[in-house]
Amino acid sequence: VSELIDENPVRIFAMVLVPTFILDGTGPLLGGFLLATGNTPLQLYLIAAGITVIALVATIIFVPESLSTHAQSKARSEGVSSFAKLGRPFWIFVVAILGFSFVFRMTMPYYGNLCVNEWGMDTTLYAASWSAFSLTSATLSYSVSGIAGRNKNAAFILAVIGNAVIIGLLSIGSGVLMLFLINILWAAPLVTWQAAESLLVVEGIPEHRHGSALGTFRVVMMSVGLIAAPLGAAIWELTGSLRVLYAIATVISAIWLIVLVILMKVRTRALKQGAPSKTDR
Repeated sequence: VSELIDENPVRIFAMVLVPTFILDGTGPLLGGFLLATGNTPLQLYLIAAGITVIALVATIIFVPESLSTHAQSKARSEGVSSFAKLGRPFWIFVVAILGFSFVFRMTMPYYGNLCVNEWGMDTTLYAASWSAFSLTSATLSYSVSGIAGRNKNAAFILAVIGNAVIIGLLSIGSGVLMLFLINILWAAPLVTWQAAESLLVVEGIPEHRHGSALGTFRVVMMSVGLIAAPLGAAIWELTGSLRVLYAIATVISAIWLIVLVILMKVRTRALKQGAPSKTDR
């Protein structure tokens, strides 16, 4: 694989995710087959738990540390990095993506319920549509990420817009054909989003603080999910329809897009002014 990819960091990151997409694509098909052959959901969860333990152990044994020795030593010598040391551009980006992260975590926990209950798909078709998304993501990772690497900001904004459009389509769509089409089209914006997001998070931050930046970013986004997911459930219960929830999410995304564009411009100016490096002086 190393001979096929260039120095484009977005493309490299996306190619690292390809095995995940492939497994994510084959997993639902296997799960659907096991359910269809008489296995219970509990048995599926036990199988998944066993595979997870094996994967965890294999990761500890076989995946090496990617951070350079110099960066590791510098990070240890500084101890725990404060939030201030991550720099102004980092926090601007966190705020910029906050609304979309909220929308995503407000709707995605109920995606399966939407497809099976309100779209009327059986579990096997739902599993197959999910596999179509993941396998398409694996196929597109190289080419889409290469385009994204030429302009991370523009690619990220376009990916967010694409994701918002898909959520809107899910609120009004119906039928097997449309569900598969949506899942296949969804792959491009999500692959771009995942590849560009991590690179934007650490942009302008010294290498030895990349881990702190990514860790802090994930904690903030997951904390948002603690509020967003219950709110999504409340809207579902109050309206009696997941389509309404997805429609509300689409409106929020459209409004927040204005905030995103403005803050990304502010962030670009902050990077040019060298704001992150002031904490290192």
